[in-house]
Amino acid sequence: MLKEISHDAGEGRDGQGDVESGRHVRPAVQGELDAVADLTPREVDVLLMLSRAASNREIGRALGIAERTVKAHLTSIMKKIGVRSRTEVAIFSFAYHRVILRRSLSFVVR
Repeated sequence: MLKEISHDAGEGRDGQGDVESGRHVRPAVQGELDAVADLTPREVDVLLMLSRAASNREIGRALGIAERTVKAHLTSIMKKIGVRSRTEVAIFSFAYHRVILRRSLSFVVR
């Protein structure tokens, strides 16, 4: 049987905001968004594909690189943005997809 968890007044289910106010509260996401500027264009490509839940094999095929190279890019991305797992990178890339895409377009403009 599941226990119902009580929340303090004014807190939503996630404990971060008032659900009744209609205010959207983004859950905490691991990773440093400013570090996206330090990613190479290819790492950004990998990150954007990961935000669409692509597997390493799918990313490799789409970008014309080996799966091992995809893993190397993911390792580099993890170090740069400060996360420890592929899952954390995937959550980061999904949460910040639009920001990453906007910043990747600035590579083209430069």
